[in-house]
Amino acid sequence: CPCDIEYQSCKEILKLHNETELAGRLISSRREKDVEVIAIQAGPGKIQCASATQLIIDKFEPDFIFDVGASGSLSEKLNINDIVCGEYSFEYDVCPVDDLTKIPDELKTSTVLNKVSSKEVLKEFSNLAKENMGSIIKIGNIASGEKDVKSKELRQELHHELGAIACNWETSSVLKTAQLNGIKSFSFR
Repeated sequence: CPCDIEYQSCKEILKLHNETELAGRLISSRREKDVEVIAIQAGPGKIQCASATQLIIDKFEPDFIFDVGASGSLSEKLNINDIVCGEYSFEYDVCPVDDLTKIPDELKTSTVLNKVSSKEVLKEFSNLAKENMGSIIKIGNIASGEKDVKSKELRQELHHELGAIACNWETSSVLKTAQLNGIKSFSFR
């Protein structure tokens, strides 16, 4: 979770406790049977989130990494409180904006959602989220970059050229760090 409000919300929703500090960051956790869930307050931006992701991987050796936080909409089909589950993330801020279709593969990161079994689990989770939280989960690409989308033109270009339906600063850093470590990852924004 990049920011305090995201961390606190995650902690509350997941009923996490055992809050402590690790390398200057707050972490909280909960264990139920053989499953342990840990949230970390990473701080905003790609560097802090990549560093926090690597810290969690090194310290706890997780099976999965979940990127969780807020995002902006790039699609008219998204409504407030919809949850975007990222299929791919694109680091759009480190390549020329004049031709987003030429983003190199190393700036595109896939999630575990590309596996059929993951889509089945997501469908079940989506039904639970709708029933219990009133939230709708939509699958799509995420444009990730430390540059705010302030113009209608950039918003449209990210949506049309990358198929991105949401944007934020951190997703690519979390997913790429997990991928480089061979850890399966999801993004919920």
